[in-house]
Amino acid sequence: MRRITGLFGFALAMSTFASPAMSGSHLWRFSEFYSSPDRSVQFIEMAENFGSDNETQILAHWFETDSYNSDHSEILGANLVGSTAHKKFLVGSVSYAALPGVPAPDYIIPDGAINPAGDTIVWWFYQTIVIPPGVMPSDGVMSITVDDPLVPSYTVGVNSPTNFAGETGIINEPPPPPPTPVPMSSPQAIVGIAAISAVLGVVALRRGRPRA
Repeated sequence: MRRITGLFGFALAMSTFASPAMSGSHLWRFSEFYSSPDRSVQFIEMAENFGSDNETQILAHWFETDSYNSDHSEILGANLVGSTAHKKFLVGSVSYAALPGVPAPDYIIPDGAINPAGDTIVWWFYQTIVIPPGVMPSDGVMSITVDDPLVPSYTVGVNSPTNFAGETGIINEPPPPPPTPVPMSSPQAIVGIAAISAVLGVVALRRGRPRA
């Protein structure tokens, strides 16, 4: 788990950009957004969808929203390590990181960085995406997955945060649906009622017999 740090890492980041393996960072794209109703538990999931093994150099990169980090003073404090092809990394709020049983965030941002009522979110110089009002769910279970960042378009579904280690989970996993009631006119209900009536009839007959 790596915290967002100050600008002290910027010079080190610049020195790593020109590595022999030509590592980069420009192929990460927004993948999923989640916010609890009170804005405390939030996450941003990023995905590498192009099959590049070397998108590791994200030290000193930053996220920005309409209400967070406009001066870019809070930056990512470490590079990723290992192959990045078709992988994800997870940025979670402080309250998300404190939750039990969820994938650990790779990086941490303050609570409330995303406004679920509508926001503009920026990933360094590479991508800017707009979440219009009314798009992000507010029930604490559902999230939005980015279908097309250029439109943009989203799909609403149960949240599924996934970190760089490949661990995935669910926040506030919804309970199973209640059993479907059986209509009284269905064959199952009629058979059940008949069986109960037969049992009650036998009991009544036994009670009505005179004792010897």
